Amino acid sequence: GKAIVLNAKALASGGEGAVYEILGYPKKVVKKYHDSANPGAHEEKISKMVDISRGTSFTKAKLAEVIAWPLSPVYDVGHTFIGFGMNKINAKNELDDLYVYPPKKNVNVTVANKLECAISLCDIVARLHEENLCFGDGNPVNLKIDDNFKVYFLDADSFHFTRNGKLYKCEVCASGYVAPELIKKCKGTTYAACTEETFNKHTDNFSL
Repeated sequence: GKAIVLNAKALASGGEGAVYEILGYPKKVVKKYHDSANPGAHEEKISKMVDISRGTSFTKAKLAEVIAWPLSPVYDVGHTFIGFGMNKINAKNELDDLYVYPPKKNVNVTVANKLECAISLCDIVARLHEENLCFGDGNPVNLKIDDNFKVYFLDADSFHFTRNGKLYKCEVCASGYVAPELIKKCKGTTYAACTEETFNKHTDNFSL
């Protein structure tokens, strides 16, 4: 219900949309879908994710602090859905800065740092699963690491979950992170079109 103004320059841009800062709200950002991504097709799923974010259990799990989770739908001046608002994730480091071997030059990461990162990642996944949510796409590009080696998830709008009896699917997954049984199920079709169960806690654990 509040009017907001987005910064003219995007913080980042991807295949489906771009992320913008909100003037006057330094801790929040907006993901605005590209017109080519058919924003209206995302509206129902985002609405359900906003509902989830307002639940007591989700709030207690503090998942919106470590996941770029939709907190509010965003509409243009013509009241057309264009995207969603979320907490700003300030972590800049990439996961492959930690696991690449031999280490990159000028990257000082200890084994203890790597363990701290792994524990943080496993903790978030465990909290997600306790809420009956799946991240689905195990693409490490969607993971950011802060200077304290804590993990943050981006692109949460691709997550996989059921709400009020309806399934909202993850429709993408990075090659190499797909569980073999899921590859077999979806051979010749897409994750969106597959009529069998696709992503679940077990496929998440394979990606992890």
